[in-house]
Parts: sequence; structure tokens; C-alpha cells
Amino acid sequence: MDAGQAPDARAEPDARSGCQRDQDCTGGDVCAPGGVCVAPSCNDGAQNGAETGVDCGGGTCPACADGVGCTVPGDCESGVCTGQVCQIPRCGDGVVNGDDECDDGNPSNADECTVDCVATTCDDRTQNGDEIDVDCGGRCGPGSCDLGQVCGGNTDCASDICVEGRCIGSSGESCLAILQAGLAIGDGVYSIDPDGAGGADPLQVFCNMTDFNGGWTACTEFVNTAVEDVNNNDWFDACVDFTMAPWSGTDIMVELRDEGGAIVYSGAGTRARDWTQNQLTSTGNASVQYDLNQHTPVPLSNGDKLIIPSKSGNSGGCHGALGNGYGVLVYPGSATSPQQTELLVLPYRFQVNVTGPRDLGQGNVQWFETTEISFDGTNDWNTCGFPPAFFGTFRFYVR
Repeated sequence: MDAGQAPDARAEPDARSGCQRDQDCTGGDVCAPGGVCVAPSCNDGAQNGAETGVDCGGGTCPACADGVGCTVPGDCESGVCTGQVCQIPRCGDGVVNGDDECDDGNPSNADECTVDCVATTCDDRTQNGDEIDVDCGGRCGPGSCDLGQVCGGNTDCASDICVEGRCIGSSGESCLAILQAGLAIGDGVYSIDPDGAGGADPLQVFCNMTDFNGGWTACTEFVNTAVEDVNNNDWFDACVDFTMAPWSGTDIMVELRDEGGAIVYSGAGTRARDWTQNQLTSTGNASVQYDLNQHTPVPLSNGDKLIIPSKSGNSGGCHGALGNGYGVLVYPGSATSPQQTELLVLPYRFQVNVTGPRDLGQGNVQWFETTEISFDGTNDWNTCGFPPAFFGTFRFYVR
């Protein structure tokens, strides 16, 4: 073009200036405010390029906030893109966001992540993940299963002994022998072999290794529920046999646990005489009417006293109903009658001569299935009234 000649009005505009829209620019540039073509950026105050929101998303800019447009989960801070809009983080959306420790997007507490998006652990008191029992086995590692818990092999157990799918403690003549040998690892099921190798098969028993210096061997376990749980007159036989066995001494203990396994009552004492099935704490004829004066009670460590009517007692009626077959009665040391009962363990039905429900003595009202264990933490209820039902487990121990 000659000097002084006017420019051609049809000439193409400068690609870096004079734009009105992105299409006026080339090379991927965009039209910025002021009509200048520039390379798009994540801080130019406009939604451009591949961005799904203003200066966010698109794979090159930071993720977008909740409520901003998106095409894929990666466009969003929450990691959740639904309906092309970034969603607010929430537990259960399948993405670890917000306050989540984990989020597997399912309503189960039995896996590695709870419904509250908290990661399960080996001390959360719940069986989850690959655990084979509560906080036991699997990812919790070898030796993580306590006595009585499910096991798949010896290595699962803290005791290194798995028998028929349950962890048990070391074997010995008695629970006391196991304790004295330094092999006790807490309360639970152990194997005892009173007559040694080559005799009768070992027994699996519950051992209390902690209370009253430990070493207690359970001879009976009575679990009370809302239905009739015991209808036999043999339930205390093993306790008579155990307490008179060569491996046992004269110490006895009673223990009551609630349905959660917590001990709510316990007391230990020493029997002053030999026991037989028909002569335990009673001093009179085994079949006579129940009466505190016909018993030599066992004083307990907590100040209470314990009596056990014989297996052959056949008395009926109010207090006499306590003497029909085996029963365990604990009462305060100052009491002179059952009107201040502390703890009663007694089958629902008479066990000798008659088989009907026991009489309470209140207008021929019968005993109740729920009161086979009677306890409320007080000592002022009367067995001729309405004993308080207790749901839990009673154990009688010898040592």
C-alpha cells in the first residue's frame, strides 16, 4: 500500500485485539473484557474454555463449589455431580467428602465403613469388616479373640486354643490350678481335666479368674428369661459333686450377671460341713418344711448368708415352696426369715412329688416363670409376696 493511502476497511482485525466474542479469536484464545483476545485462565472472572463454572471445573481449573455446573464428578469439590450440578457433601453419597472418614454408599454396619461414615476399628465393640466375632479375627490379627469368642483356628485366640470353633483357656486340674500355673488370661471358658490324662474327658467350664483372688470353677449356670428355663431337679448336682471332689476345697462363690454380662451381685464364703445331694446347708430331715432354723447358713464376704435346700425336700406352701427340690437363697445376715430376701434362684415348678407351679402364699397366686431368678438390688422383699424378676445369669462356683 502506497504511503498516505487509507487502510482497507475490509481487512481482518488483529487476533489479539478488537474482539467482541470468543469466536473472533483464534488459537484457542477467548475474548476478555475490553475486547482483547487472551488465552483463557482460571482467574479471568468468566466461564470460558472447558470450564463448567466461572473459573472452575473442566479438568484444568479448580473444582467447583456446591450448586455450580459440572459434567463429571471431578469438576466438583464434593466429588459428586448429579444432573450436571455439583452436590452438597453428605454421608452415603459414596464419596469421601465433608466430615467423612469413609463412605461406601451402603446402609450397612457390617463392612469396613459404618452408616455414619466412620471407619470401623478393632475396638468398636461391633463385628464388622472381615472379623469373625466382635473385634476378633480377620484384620484384627492373630491372638485377637478372647475366651468364648468364635475362632477359625488356634492362632485366632489369645489363649492359642480353639475348640469346636470357640476360644477356650489353657487346661489344668481346676481353674485354681490354671491360675496358680500362671496360665489365666481373664474370666471365660477353660478346659479342666480333674483326673488327669487317660481318665475322663476334659470338661469345659467357666472360670472366674479375677474376683476374690480368682481361681473359681463354675459348677452350674442358670440363665433366666421370660419363659420357664429350668424344669429338672438335677441342675445343682454338679455343684455338690464339684465341691466334694478331691481337686476342690471348701470355698464357694455366687455371682449374678445382667444380660449385658456385668456382675451385679457376688459373694464368697466357706462351707463348714460336707455336702451331699440331700444334706447341704440343712440340718433337719431333708423333707421337712422349709425353715431358716433348720439350716446352717454359709456366711458370705458381703455380710449376707446363703442356704441351699436339699434335692429331696418336698415341702409346699409359702416359705415351704422354697424347700421343694434344690434352691439357692441369699439373705441379709441380720434376717430371721425370708422377709428380707436378697437373691433367690429357684425353678418355677415344684421338683419333688408334685410338678405344678410353686405357691406364693398370696391367695394361691402361683410362682412366675420370670422369677426363677429373683433380685432387685435390695433386701426387703418377701418370698411370700411377689419376688422381683431378674433376667440374667446366675453362676455357682467352687474352689
